[in-house]
Amino acid sequence: ELSWGGAGPREALAVQARSQSAALRWALRRHPQASGGQAAPALALAPATQDPPAEFAAYRGQSFALQAEPAWEGWPPNLFAWLIFRQAPIASEHIILWARSDLFLDGAGLDNFQEAIP
Repeated sequence: ELSWGGAGPREALAVQARSQSAALRWALRRHPQASGGQAAPALALAPATQDPPAEFAAYRGQSFALQAEPAWEGWPPNLFAWLIFRQAPIASEHIILWARSDLFLDGAGLDNFQEAIP
């Protein structure tokens, strides 16, 4: 949806993936991949466990759960909570989607967006 205002088609923005997850590669299979040497990719995906790189100072980020799975071995730790409410500990892997600020309507890209409206 971020590419709609500036680039047109849904899969037009190049994405730089900094995670080696197979699920992430599958989700981004239709998006062009930004080269590793590109100075300022439009979108970047980085693991949430890392500190934000200084190059993302002009970006906005949102954390998402990339993968979630039950975090027990054998039986759930609280069997009654699992049977009644389906409550169980969950281990999840988070990733942060970083997008350049000029892609948002309230950012620097607003002037470009208004010029595109007939």
